[in-house]
Amino acid sequence: MAGSIFLLMAVHETHGRSRRDLLRSAARAVAPGGRVILVEHLRDIANIAAFGPGAWHFSSREAWLASTVEAGLQLVAETRLSPFVAGFVLAPDDQG
Repeated sequence: MAGSIFLLMAVHETHGRSRRDLLRSAARAVAPGGRVILVEHLRDIANIAAFGPGAWHFSSREAWLASTVEAGLQLVAETRLSPFVAGFVLAPDDQG
């Protein structure tokens, strides 16, 4: 995807306003027609089984989607890259 921004396995280190601001910056910076690709572990049953209490460091799918909406991004596509890793394809609200 030309002009896209890839956020791979690191954004879970941000929280609250910092996460929203980072995602909002990505939404503003992505090229017209580009996408923001977010790849992260989720706080779900597979990761809880694999990481035990460490999985609480990850956010739930619902929390990720709420953060993206707050940042002005909309979900275009979603996939599981493995039982433990999710991928979200996002577009700025004004690019649909």
